[in-house]
Amino acid sequence: MNLHKPIYICKKCNLEVGNPKRRFWRNYCESGHRLPDDATVRSFWESFVRTFMGTFFLLFSALSAVLVNLAEFTRGTEDGALAGFVGIGAGLALMIAILIGRSSLRQSKAWNERGGAVLKLVPRARGRAFGCLSAAGFVMLYSGSICAQAICARFGSW
Repeated sequence: MNLHKPIYICKKCNLEVGNPKRRFWRNYCESGHRLPDDATVRSFWESFVRTFMGTFFLLFSALSAVLVNLAEFTRGTEDGALAGFVGIGAGLALMIAILIGRSSLRQSKAWNERGGAVLKLVPRARGRAFGCLSAAGFVMLYSGSICAQAICARFGSW
């Protein structure tokens, strides 16, 4: 039983929609505009935690795939091309997380300047932005420490 009914905000009408129309699996406002899932009102921390956990899991999985392939590559197998592609994929995943965070910050700034009912979506957008950026930062720090350990192991400690 769902006690918490989500509140939707139509971004085009700039109105709060308490009871959206449903067609198939999608929600619509009274004017017929589609209400995506990011149009629901959420707190900053709820949005931050959800985004941080998802982004951290995806980026850490990509980094783990890179490390597994690099470990096999250093053992002498001929899968250097695969390790390169996986490394590029992990870098792209990190860049996508940073770009999503940046676009969410720009979106929250635009909604803050616009005013009206979309002001209720600003904490959600900021939580999403800071969740993406902090997860990307943690993964960058972790991968930097791994690279530093590999360099020290190869060339000796400073």
